[in-house]
Amino acid sequence: MEIELNPLNPFRTMSSSSPDLVFVYGTLKSGEPNHDLIKSSSTGARLVGRAKTCHRWPLIIASRYNIPYLLHCRDKGEHVLGEVYEVDDDMLAKLDELECHPDYYTRRKEPVHLLSTSTEITPWIYFLRDYKPELLDFPMLSEYFSIGTHGKPYVPRYLRPSDPYHSDVQNS
Repeated sequence: MEIELNPLNPFRTMSSSSPDLVFVYGTLKSGEPNHDLIKSSSTGARLVGRAKTCHRWPLIIASRYNIPYLLHCRDKGEHVLGEVYEVDDDMLAKLDELECHPDYYTRRKEPVHLLSTSTEITPWIYFLRDYKPELLDFPMLSEYFSIGTHGKPYVPRYLRPSDPYHSDVQNS
């Protein structure tokens, strides 16, 4: 009997229950302000590789804190570059808490291509679904960097007063 290995994790067979895959495009990427959440976990997350969304999506920077948002509006915007992580249940719960899922961002599965192999996979991606229509007029990015030529540096949570900034981007 031949055992078929899972190409995303050679230590698991295809019949094993697979961990979740998550595509990150903003402050959770390597080198970005919230990457420590993923990096600090010794077993909760493993980088699978860089990837690009199969569909075009509007990736914008908005709110008074210059937060990256991926708006749920397929085929508008750019093919977005990011990273795919394999995460366990505890890490997925931490990411859900960071992204205020399902009340602020909504997590859904969408296809991406791994850049190293061109393999199509379907990880979770966090989207802003209930957004103000004028956000679609913002400049759209193919890749996010917290400090860049866009001139909108990300403001980390610890520097923000506890005011309700969600209303900057969400419909009321």
